[in-house]
Amino acid sequence: MAKETKNFGKTILNALNEIFTPIIPALIGGGLVAGIGKMLQSFGVDASLTWMKVLILIGFSAYTYIIILVAMNSAKYIGGSPALGAVAGMIMINPSLTDIGLTVGRGGVFGAVLAGLLIAVIEKKVKEIAPKALKIHLPPFVALIVAGVIILYVLQPVTGWFSNILTSFILWMLDKGGAVAGSVIAALYLPLVMTGMHHGLTPIHLQLIEEVGYSTLQTLNSMAGAGQVGAALALLLKFRNDENFKNIIKGALPVGILGIGEPLIYGVTLPLFKPFITACLGAAVGGAIVGFLGFGARAVYVSGILAIATNSNVLYYIISYSAAVLAGFVFTSLLKFPEKKAEE
Repeated sequence: MAKETKNFGKTILNALNEIFTPIIPALIGGGLVAGIGKMLQSFGVDASLTWMKVLILIGFSAYTYIIILVAMNSAKYIGGSPALGAVAGMIMINPSLTDIGLTVGRGGVFGAVLAGLLIAVIEKKVKEIAPKALKIHLPPFVALIVAGVIILYVLQPVTGWFSNILTSFILWMLDKGGAVAGSVIAALYLPLVMTGMHHGLTPIHLQLIEEVGYSTLQTLNSMAGAGQVGAALALLLKFRNDENFKNIIKGALPVGILGIGEPLIYGVTLPLFKPFITACLGAAVGGAIVGFLGFGARAVYVSGILAIATNSNVLYYIISYSAAVLAGFVFTSLLKFPEKKAEE
């Protein structure tokens, strides 16, 4: 039973990776463009200027129509038509939904994943039993009608309810838990990144951004990276006489600063283990500040110093990130290692 549960969990994570990984460039690019626009707006630039409107439009387009991209990749994941998957997503966000008393976009990315899978399953099943003369026309026809009705009257209400419950719970937890909740979540992020499980949080980030405008969880993810940057800087000083290990740190540190933590995890902190723990503690300090101040990121997959542009409060983010780096550095500096520990 435990093995089956583990395999099921692994299958879900693999599916989410396959569905969301192709979308990452659009989310990163759009997030940075939108973030720059919002940052300029917070600095006093007039949002009614045409070039500012263009900037915001370009930046938020991927997030506005993310449901279409997710549904398309979901259908493609199980061998269905990506175009039909995209149409399933379009059904969910069609403005005409209001004419029949339904809510546009209800269910968000959770609904989009299931909508894409559903339309692909129906298409494939009909294709298996359709007469040869109708194999081109019948599958998409039946898939659209059957899946369309189920999406509107079953999937969207159910996933909409689930999304609301999940979002409310996370916001309640962060509101009531404050600094403590932020600290714990940030401290646990590096182990999630180490196992790849952090990709499973992508739908939650997107749902939070859609419903409240930002994801505090994404910012807490950045704190994990910041704690690790601080730990790496401390190790760079500790092993200044070990050229081999110094070069490993120097190679992994720049991408760590830009928000990509895996090279530092697998090449620097985790092999020594204790610095991995102190990096988590550094993240906890930054996370406590984030939880206390209550803000978040308007984009996913943008962290490190680049997330200055995407967070809802630039000053708060700089303070939190800097605190996590400093704490990671201090905690790791307190550790004792033999000079050639890295080589051993």
